[in-house]
Order: sequence, then structure tokens, then C-alpha cells
Amino acid sequence: MLAMSSVLEAVFDGPIDARSFDYQPIILEKLPSLADGDAVIQQVTVKEGDKVVDANGSPAELAAGVMIVPSGAEDPIEYEGGEVTMDQMVVTFKLLPDLKWSDGEPLTAADSVYSF
Repeated sequence: MLAMSSVLEAVFDGPIDARSFDYQPIILEKLPSLADGDAVIQQVTVKEGDKVVDANGSPAELAAGVMIVPSGAEDPIEYEGGEVTMDQMVVTFKLLPDLKWSDGEPLTAADSVYSF
């Protein structure tokens, strides 16, 4: 698995690389962090049909029976319907200035959103 990820990283360089068991920003000014305020935890109200992260950390459509962790809770609950408040992490990524594609066109934040 490690060899495969190293080959993929060499071919498809991303905004962050893992080097010497540590993450290094490549096209970002720095790695976002909660301590620096680049990442914040916000409470959001969700309802059936919304996309959420379930109690196992997997993306899920909120529906009866899905296990979730409500805001402020440590233990998961089974969603039974209605509205519930959950925590959402919002991260701000800052690109390095003057980044360009191989054809010389400027790299924009919109390009990153599209590729994500």
C-alpha cells in the first residue's frame, strides 16, 4: 500500500504531500489548523435527506436508522427523523500566489473546487 501511494503521489501531485511521516503543503501557503483559525467547527441543523458524516466517519444520506453523533455528544445515536444539530468543520485553504498550469494559465481556487 505504501509503495502504491508513493507512486500515485509522484504521478498525481496534490496540494499536500506526506514526507517523513509528516504532511507538507505543496501548493498551499500552510496547512490549515484549528489552532490558527483556518479550520473551525460550526453547528449546523440537518434533516432527513441531507448529506452528513455518519458515526463511522463515512458520508451518508440522513435517513431513519443512520447512526450519527449530534453536536456536543460523544456517543452516537440512531437518527429517527426531524431536525438535529451536528458539528461541521469548515476549512479555509490559501493557495500560494502566482501558481500556474503547465500551459501558463493561472491556477485559481475555482479550479480546486472543480477538481475536488
